[in-house]
Amino acid sequence: MNREYYHLPNSYGTEGVDHINISHLSDLYIGRVFEPSFRRVLRYPFVGKFISVTNLWVWLKSNPLDDGLRRLGSREVLSLFGNEKYRHSYVPNFKCIIAYATYLKIKADKVALGEIRKLPRNAVILSYYKPRGSDIRICSDFANVIVPAVNKIIAAIHDNKEPDFFEFQERGVGTGMNYLEPLLVSRLKGHVNVGRYVGKQNKRPNNNSLPLNLKHA
Repeated sequence: MNREYYHLPNSYGTEGVDHINISHLSDLYIGRVFEPSFRRVLRYPFVGKFISVTNLWVWLKSNPLDDGLRRLGSREVLSLFGNEKYRHSYVPNFKCIIAYATYLKIKADKVALGEIRKLPRNAVILSYYKPRGSDIRICSDFANVIVPAVNKIIAAIHDNKEPDFFEFQERGVGTGMNYLEPLLVSRLKGHVNVGRYVGKQNKRPNNNSLPLNLKHA
């Protein structure tokens, strides 16, 4: 399958028959829960809590890091999602971070895990929307980040193992602190500040860092 097959959403038939649509308008729970703006609190190792993957997304893009974005409501955070300031801000290992955050969200959701196990291993994952009054499908702005991540997560759950996101890693960029270290060193201007910031965010235990036993989820 071509890695950019998801840029051709109009080539597929009915959702739930020959594909799953990652969208808040999906007919399927699994399509909605994978969507970045789906409200489900996640605690990312070292940097703490966000109310959705989209909130983490715009937080990563903020410079300086703006903690007001962690709990911003859906409408407000989605308005920032398309803002040029956030769209073009460079984040090292961005695809790895978003993929891992999506996995943290899914592995805590027993319903989602059960639905994933029912899927065929070769399930086609798309992400698109339809303009009002039209049946034309348009590939979502986040498809190139979310669709490859979802494919990795589904495959790992079928294989009962942790997903490997290293193929999304940027050449020459470290992956310390669950992919976050290069960003935090850059944004916080040094390891001393990184340690202080991480210590503040990690006051409570982070259960998401524990190994996942998929057999008993």
